[in-house]
Amino acid sequence: MEVESVSEVAESSILLFYGWWQIAVCFFAFFGLMSIWYHLGRKQKEFGQVWLAISILVWGFSGIIEVVFSSVDVPNKGIYLNGIRSIFSLLNSLFILLALPWFRYLPPLLKPLIQSGYWRLLVTLPFIFSLLPTINRMLTANEDSFINELDVYYSVFTLVFLGYVLWESFERRKLKMLALLSAVCILTTLAAQGFKLFGSDIDQTLFSAIFKTCLIMLFFALALSWVRELSIKVISDSAKLSLSLKRAKTPGGKFQHEVMLSGVAGNSSFILTQALFNLLCKFATQKMLGEGW
Repeated sequence: MEVESVSEVAESSILLFYGWWQIAVCFFAFFGLMSIWYHLGRKQKEFGQVWLAISILVWGFSGIIEVVFSSVDVPNKGIYLNGIRSIFSLLNSLFILLALPWFRYLPPLLKPLIQSGYWRLLVTLPFIFSLLPTINRMLTANEDSFINELDVYYSVFTLVFLGYVLWESFERRKLKMLALLSAVCILTTLAAQGFKLFGSDIDQTLFSAIFKTCLIMLFFALALSWVRELSIKVISDSAKLSLSLKRAKTPGGKFQHEVMLSGVAGNSSFILTQALFNLLCKFATQKMLGEGW
């Protein structure tokens, strides 16, 4: 009895620690990714990063459940805890799959499927078919191992697609080391799914913490590689910078001096005073003639 008591205390301590770790790391990662999206992706109406951020947020809520269950004692506690974990795992996989069509670089083999109108249906139906038996297992306290494995199958399905897409994204951006790291991360996550089926609770918790940390870092690396690509495009487009000077008479009989700039961030126009306008005209003339300023 004393051995069992010590084991239960140790298990509750691990559950509590793991739960708070998930809450702190995943909520911080969620707000970090959303901050990047708010400043850049929101203006371009790209929502892939939002789906990835929500998939991490799901792990944060799963951490709350871990903390709650570490301090309560209810009948069939293990079945309820594993069932809720499976539900959050299914949601995490679903949101990752929903993010894939927004990726800029997709593998040629998978691109027609991911960008097709059937993609949402393709990823949602397995989610529903896995979710309903999981909920039924919790309500009936059924210990059927096959039902407990449904989220693992859905996770493997997600990892295959995510692995190909991450590799293509980093490879096309000429970030080969990150492409290799993404492959290692996917393999580690697949190993974690194996421990979920055949390993002990401690092994499962350890590998879960490892692969979640790796995936979060990869999502940040992906977001920053996207930011890097945007900055490179802005710099390269600056070679196409053009400046137009226009002097027009207003209805009131006065002259308006307008400067139109196009190239870096779209077209913009500015109104200058006559003195500044004349100075800019002089500078432009000197540059056209190839003379110094």
